[in-house]
Amino acid sequence: MFIPRFLLAWAFCFVAGLGGSFIATLGHKRGTQMPRWRTNWTSFVLSLSSRVLLFIIGVVWVKKIKVPSDYSKYLGPEWESKNAKYNGASTLVMNHQSFSDILAMLYLVKPTPGFITKDSVRQWPAIGYISEVILSSLFVSRSSGHEEKLKVVNQIKERQQNAEKGITNPICIFPEGATTNGEGLLKFKKGAFESMMPVQPICMKYWSARCNFQHGDASSTAAWICMTLQTVVTTFTVYQMPIFEPNEYFWLNHWNAESEEKWEAYARVIRTLIAE
Repeated sequence: MFIPRFLLAWAFCFVAGLGGSFIATLGHKRGTQMPRWRTNWTSFVLSLSSRVLLFIIGVVWVKKIKVPSDYSKYLGPEWESKNAKYNGASTLVMNHQSFSDILAMLYLVKPTPGFITKDSVRQWPAIGYISEVILSSLFVSRSSGHEEKLKVVNQIKERQQNAEKGITNPICIFPEGATTNGEGLLKFKKGAFESMMPVQPICMKYWSARCNFQHGDASSTAAWICMTLQTVVTTFTVYQMPIFEPNEYFWLNHWNAESEEKWEAYARVIRTLIAE
């Protein structure tokens, strides 16, 4: 009886999330800024649906912790922690371990962020519609050529700029470009850092009493669903660091112009902050 109830609960949340969000987008012109009431309604519906889904798969506790980080090493002695900003980030970058990461971000982040996701997600029932129409996510083909990748980088840059101006919702980027088992971080890719715009580093950690569904790309979505059916108690802790914006001090002291591009220095430091 447990599995049918589990599947019915999943179906209910998808229908509720999709239906509520669809109502909020009726009559809205795509590509334009949503009125506040539409944004608040979709954020509420998706946040509630995501939290229920997390509970269904055994996540009984989700906690967000603001990490009192000291960026003076990277941004200079004039940087003071009392001026650290934890809210209002237009771009969030974080480690990626499973589909649950997205649910946690939909639950915790306001306004609800969009994502950089693989192109096949666009075809998924319900999820594809929510990702494209409501969250204004960007879809990337992993097998694309060099020119296509440059195009994607420019699309990400434009999306970041629009989010910074408040035209669109924030965007959440998983710079590893893949999921891992949570034991380490892969080298970060270019997309989030080419624009040199401020980003907010986030680190997510899982704990489970029985089955840990941090699967990495080695496991399929079906395997992940099977693992969630075996979980008893799982907790998520989301560590939120201050918004990081590179300045002149950063480039003078942490960028080796002879061996790396600017975005690589930026990505390297953000990766270090998340790893620590």
